[in-house]
Parts: sequence; structure tokens; C-alpha cells
Amino acid sequence: MCRLRNSDSNYCSFSFFTFFRIRFHVNVEIRVLFVVLSIDVAIFVHMMEGEHDDLLQWPFTGTITLSIMDRSGVRNNDISQIVQATPNLSAFHRPREAICRKGCGFIKFARIEQVFGPNYVKKDKLLLKIEFSN
Repeated sequence: MCRLRNSDSNYCSFSFFTFFRIRFHVNVEIRVLFVVLSIDVAIFVHMMEGEHDDLLQWPFTGTITLSIMDRSGVRNNDISQIVQATPNLSAFHRPREAICRKGCGFIKFARIEQVFGPNYVKKDKLLLKIEFSN
């Protein structure tokens, strides 16, 4: 789970490491799409430079599961999407700057009405779980 910092409608996590020792951070954004009159939650993962990147195997090719956790007590009701990192996506190549500008994720992760309903927000907190596997 990651803690997010607020900047208007953009929430950024602090950096964290995967068990592969690759450094990431997550952006969660509220996106208004006027063309289709929808408001959605977008989630993107961005790689970050790490102290030991020269020792790691690049590009990252694992699987990332992003989930907004159901807080109502109902099992298997999380909102989840899967990102499969592939060698041809530059977002998963070795980062050459503090935060890689290219991220990977979902512009329309979930509808705003669903995410900010009673099942997912408690005491003004939303829990985001990020799982990495290879």
C-alpha cells in the first residue's frame, strides 16, 4: 500500500522499492473527459532512478497488479487492473532521470462514482495496493 500526496486532482506516492530492488512511484489522477462526459480515476506507475540500477537486469518485464481496495468487508470486490511490462515499452527501461516521465497504467482505471462510494473510501482514505510479480 502506498501513501499519496495531494496536488489538486493529482496524488503521488512516495517512492518505494519492489522485491526486484527497482524503484517506483505511483500517480493517481482524477480525469475529466469532456468528449464522453465522464470522470474517471487514472493510475500510472513510473520508474525512478535507484542507487543500484547498474546491478539490475533491464528492462523490467514483470507484472504489476494495481488494486483499489474494497473497505466494506466484501471479499474479492477490489477494483483491479494488470499492467504487463514488456521490453518494447520505454516506460520499463532503465530510468535515466530521477522520475521517468513515461509511465504506464490506465487513463480510465475506474469511474469516479464507483471509487468514491462507500465501499472504497473510509474516513477520507482510499487504499491502493500494488503487487509485483515476474
